[in-house]
Amino acid sequence: AGSGGGGGSGGGSAEPDPWWIFPDRENSSNPNSSNSSSKNSSSVTGCPFELFCFTVTNATIDSFRLLTAQFENLAGIFACDDYMAITAGEKLVLGQGWKTTKIAPLGDTDPQSIAQMYKSAWDEVLWDGRFRTASFTIKADTTTVFFPDRVCKHLVELHASAYDKTFVANCDQSTGPAKMLGSLEILSQAAVETFSWGRQKCRDELQNKALAEDVFLQQCLEMLNVSSVFDGDMLADESCEPARCTDINKTAYSPYPHVADWLNCWEESDETAEMGEVPVDVIEARVRLRMRKLKMRQLKLMKLKRLLK
Repeated sequence: AGSGGGGGSGGGSAEPDPWWIFPDRENSSNPNSSNSSSKNSSSVTGCPFELFCFTVTNATIDSFRLLTAQFENLAGIFACDDYMAITAGEKLVLGQGWKTTKIAPLGDTDPQSIAQMYKSAWDEVLWDGRFRTASFTIKADTTTVFFPDRVCKHLVELHASAYDKTFVANCDQSTGPAKMLGSLEILSQAAVETFSWGRQKCRDELQNKALAEDVFLQQCLEMLNVSSVFDGDMLADESCEPARCTDINKTAYSPYPHVADWLNCWEESDETAEMGEVPVDVIEARVRLRMRKLKMRQLKLMKLKRLLK
């Protein structure tokens, strides 16, 4: 299950800075580059695959809140073996001085501008090259709650291999072939390598700027003879097949654009997976603890609102 431990400030301080306080970006320093400081000290527990995960978002206050909360809790992409957070327009400083990777600012919110943002993000990921040391690369929306250890379990059940040119389709609720939704994109190492050398051909021959990022990526992969494997339990997405966060057969839930909702879903799902056949009295104690955590989070959000006024 996803790790609940925080990656907060150093243990030497009696009162570490809370995550909702903005860092001083000009004075924050990271002794390592953003490309070399993201390796988790412990890999996804029991997973035979190395997972490299990344997310792409515009550098807004909402995305900053989401990324910081996820980073501090080692949740979402930050629970993968290696990770990369890409922000358009500004480099953000999360906990412990860790910095996101900056790409060109988002010109507008029209489809062409969004397409350009994802084009720049994928170019950055491919130039960075860490996908070559991973079995699978996962792109998750910042608003997607997901658990890398569950993704790994599903990949094992699919008999997936880093060396097969495959991507995971996760929605078959419409006519035509199953689709890979952009909220959770999973590609094998061989598939990403194929996309790396073939993406310009796709951009030349497909309506790149008129297509949604996930539609373009799937059409491109299919053009390059990358095959799909289908897993209908990989993702709970309101645009296809929604599910409650307590449905732990799912590996991801989307979308949760607000920090409190994202964390509530992550905690609900994580605790449901952990409880299993735990005795009732233990469950009741955990529920009481969770209620106290929720109350503390409400107080934190109220303080954040006052700070932003």
